[in-house]
Amino acid sequence: MAWLRFIQRILKDMIPSDFPRLLREGAYSVIRHPFYALTIVNQISISILLLSTEGLLASILCIPLWIILIVLEEKELIEYWGKEYLNYKKRSSSFNTLTSEKEKT
Repeated sequence: MAWLRFIQRILKDMIPSDFPRLLREGAYSVIRHPFYALTIVNQISISILLLSTEGLLASILCIPLWIILIVLEEKELIEYWGKEYLNYKKRSSSFNTLTSEKEKT
């Protein structure tokens, strides 16, 4: 849990009120947490490129921690943006575009 506190400390200055509107363009139109998704892919990719079994294991073991962080962040976003975020959440995936519930247009 020290890792989670470290990440929260880094991101603590970023709060929803820093943004004038809910971001839904670009990567956010498909996936709600592109930063987390890319971080997970990056961690695993670097481990594979370096042929590091320990690094790959550590990367995989960190995935639940990223998911916990996503859950905590989504609670904060729902509290701040309310129904607007809940509607957005229905139309986009958390970080897996293959399981997206995105509405067909």
